[in-house]
Amino acid sequence: MKKKRIKYGLLLLALLAVNVFILLHRNEGYKYYPYKSLSELYVTDSTLYLKDMRFEGDSVELFFSLPLLKEGYSLEVDEANRWMYYNVRILIPPKENKISVHVEKGVHQYKLTPSNYTSPSIIYKIDHSSYNGAAQNEFLYCNLPGPQIKVAHLKTYHSDKGFSEEEKQNAIKLLQEKTGFHKDSSDFYNTLAITKFAATLCKNPKGIHAYKLSELRPYAQIQEAMKCNADLACGNYSAMIGYLFSVARIPNRLVTFRGPAGNWQYGIHYYSEIYLREQQQWVLIDAANNLAMPFDSTTNKFLNAVDVNNLIKLNGTSGKLAYTFKHDSLKLVPYDSVNSQHIYYNRSNANLCFLHGNADVTVSPFRNFMEFYTFNRDFDYYSEVNRNDWLKIVVKEIAALLFIIVFACYVSAEIKNKVRKKVD
Repeated sequence: MKKKRIKYGLLLLALLAVNVFILLHRNEGYKYYPYKSLSELYVTDSTLYLKDMRFEGDSVELFFSLPLLKEGYSLEVDEANRWMYYNVRILIPPKENKISVHVEKGVHQYKLTPSNYTSPSIIYKIDHSSYNGAAQNEFLYCNLPGPQIKVAHLKTYHSDKGFSEEEKQNAIKLLQEKTGFHKDSSDFYNTLAITKFAATLCKNPKGIHAYKLSELRPYAQIQEAMKCNADLACGNYSAMIGYLFSVARIPNRLVTFRGPAGNWQYGIHYYSEIYLREQQQWVLIDAANNLAMPFDSTTNKFLNAVDVNNLIKLNGTSGKLAYTFKHDSLKLVPYDSVNSQHIYYNRSNANLCFLHGNADVTVSPFRNFMEFYTFNRDFDYYSEVNRNDWLKIVVKEIAALLFIIVFACYVSAEIKNKVRKKVD
């Protein structure tokens, strides 16, 4: 019995040493990161995207995520070249999300334009040819995401579920009286109105410290800021932005940077992304730095968090513009003139972190420990640098499991030994 206890003890010490080593080197491939692709982060279930396509002879059936206009679409082939052009009226059956289109032999571009011109055209390019009598269909381009992509669900992002009825009523009153928000206005207009209110709140360095302020509910933080009694930081702005946009029922989410979380961490900065439903684009909002919706002045495409991250790493933000607020004025300025605080965060190897709706953002040693050994997260990571090392992750999990099993066996053996001694 003594030899058995010694063996258990030695095995336990060996496993303890292995687990301590893993914990000390946790940032060297032992962490699990649930990375998401761009389509999963930025294509949502409320967005029109191409889900699938099916060829049959000289026609293709396109399947979309949302029902198409039942009034119909006009079809233009090779509009840019004009060497082949015709316009065909196609009627879409009510509540159907598919459309069947004739395809020409060879490589051609097709443009489907809604008959009422209320939404953007759908443009795609197909190579429809044959080889040895067999059809060869190649899908070359589409201005919509897809096909067969994984998409995010807006329901996973921030909502008003975490707020009481009183807080919702207070937010509605604030939106109506202080922001110029109107429920029938576009998301673009309302985003600028709400961001202007938050970005121009009084920031008093002698007021309540940002950490202390963050212990208050968002409405209370806004009240203190309106009294010029708050030393606001990015986390406070993001909390207020999330509160107002969620009650306004405009999809939004919190974005931050994380890593490596050893005995140091990258500087923490919070900003928000807002989903403009009319444009079907995620846009960046940074009320702490008094900027909103940076965009490309050439294409007019709004920039999201990943766009900004990639552009700054490539030193390519020239020619990008952003909205900023001064007193009661809205100004359009070069993004480079207001993005100084973004440069460090986006040039580091910190992971972009997209928090789920109503996520717990508190940080504690116990929570860090549990997140290290489990696979459940309140957030999604995006990084082009860090990747999962599955061999190390499996070794980590097995080492932890073996330690628990051996420890339980050791304790059981000790208890049995003490019971046996008492009986003897």
